[in-house]
Parts: sequence; structure tokens; C-alpha cells
Amino acid sequence: MSERRVTVTTEYSAGLRRGLADAIRPLAPAIIYFANHELPEDQTSSADVVAAINRGETVRTAAINPTRIQQSFEEIPGDILHIATGDHFTNNHNSAAMAAREIGDGRVEVFNTETVSAGVALTALEAEKWAEQGLSRDEIITKLQNFLPRLHVIGYVDNMMYAARGGRVGEVVDRIKQVLGGNLVDSALSKFAATVHMDRNKPHDFDVKPKVLAAVKKTLIGKIVESVSQAIETKPLECVMVAYPEDTPAESIPASAQKVADEINRLHREKHGRDVEIYLTPMSPSVTAHIGPGSLGVAYVESQ
Repeated sequence: MSERRVTVTTEYSAGLRRGLADAIRPLAPAIIYFANHELPEDQTSSADVVAAINRGETVRTAAINPTRIQQSFEEIPGDILHIATGDHFTNNHNSAAMAAREIGDGRVEVFNTETVSAGVALTALEAEKWAEQGLSRDEIITKLQNFLPRLHVIGYVDNMMYAARGGRVGEVVDRIKQVLGGNLVDSALSKFAATVHMDRNKPHDFDVKPKVLAAVKKTLIGKIVESVSQAIETKPLECVMVAYPEDTPAESIPASAQKVADEINRLHREKHGRDVEIYLTPMSPSVTAHIGPGSLGVAYVESQ
């Protein structure tokens, strides 16, 4: 193996669990605001956020401070490639880019993934794969530019109230407004669920349904599996990540997440004669605060 030439970093919001790729450095955790206290994202969990929401608390997050990211960058020697959430989802990319400019020595490059959560995690894992092989930062960026068009991210939001509070899915909220024909309040938004594509390949593709209909969650999650199935029909997948908000106990995997993973693997094995690598991982506390309990994210990468 060639000598490493670059350190790969990313955000805590990517949700890379310990042991998945320990060489990747998560930086500058967001602050999670609970009803009566606040904690950095690395000192709490998705399960804590779910428990607080279930108690009726409003859980909020704060944008990452560029100064804190700069301090983290300055602690790392050599070239850095920072894998950031898409700049149309959060200000994290802009904060990291500002920090890189303040350092001013050209050591830090901030890569805009144009996606969120599990999509950022898979991009970081791809970058780390090439970093371990000794590629330069510019060579890795070229590889990632080829990687992004093959990356797809779809999220199921079980309660649109949380997503609307976070300001991440304005178009979906606008669709619900059309259905209701008036101003929206939290109690109205909580009666809708949606699937939303969260990558540059289908940035405006979503499906929203009122939860009064029977089996809405099953129907919408089925649409996610259907989207992945269509990709499998065309070519094999390199890998899949299924991300979920933790519940209690935190060690357990929600049945819906496990079922999606098992079904995707079954479809892949039937079509291509082999299993696909699937990561099952909890979402980060900040992402959980934005989309709420019962939600689900699926990211997958098509083969070249």
C-alpha cells in the first residue's frame, strides 16, 4: 500500500458509526438544543433526540461555527479533504469553506457532496478508500466527481412537521399547502409523510401522502425499495447504506430498516447472483432532529 498523502474529514452529521472507517475524522459537532439543556452532537445520540421528541420537546440544532472548524483543521497536519453536506441543505459547507480560506495555506479542500446524511457518509468512505491507496487530494477529487453521479439518496420522512421546522424540504411543504389550501400549523404537517430524493440526480423528486390513509408508511418505503430495484435491474450496486433514527434500546435496529436492507439484498442477489454490501447505521443526532422518529434514509451507489 502506498503512503497516505491526505487526511479525509467530514461532519458528525454524516453519521459514520465507530468502527466503519475510524481513519475518517468527524469535525466540529453541531450543537443540539433540548428543552432544558444543550449538548455537542458527539456527546449525545440519535436515541436521545428520539426520546426527547417523544416527550414532547422541540429539539433544535445550530449551524457549525467556522472558527471551530478552523481550529479542527489546524490540528491536522498535511493536506485535508473535507467531505461536506450539500450547500443547499445546510450552511456546513459554507462554514467549512470559510474556515479553509482563513487558514489560507491551501492545505484544506472542501468537497461539496450535493447530498446529505448517508450520502455524505458513502462519499467519505469512497474518499478514504482512495486516500488509503496513496492518491493525492486532487486525484481523489477527480474520482469523487465520477462517483457523485452514481450516488443516490432517498429519505422517508414519517412526520413532515420536523422536516418543515428544519427548513430542508420547502417544496414538499408547498405541496402540502396546496392540498390543505391555507396556512399550515404543526398539527397539520404532522399528518403527512413523504419520500424525498436528497441528491443532485433527482433534487425535486418527491411523493407526499396524508397519513390518514392506511399503510402509508409501508407504501412510501416500498417506493424507496422500488427505486433501488430499478437501479438493480440496470447494473449491480457497489454498496448501500440504510440509516435510521435510533430508538430505545439504542443497540436495536428498527424492523423497517432491517426489512429494507434484506429486501434490497434479495433483489440484488436474484438479479446479479451475489449479495451487495449493506451498511445499517444510526442517523446522527442533528439529522434525527430534522426528520424525526420513524424516518429512514437509503443511499446506494451504482457500479460504473
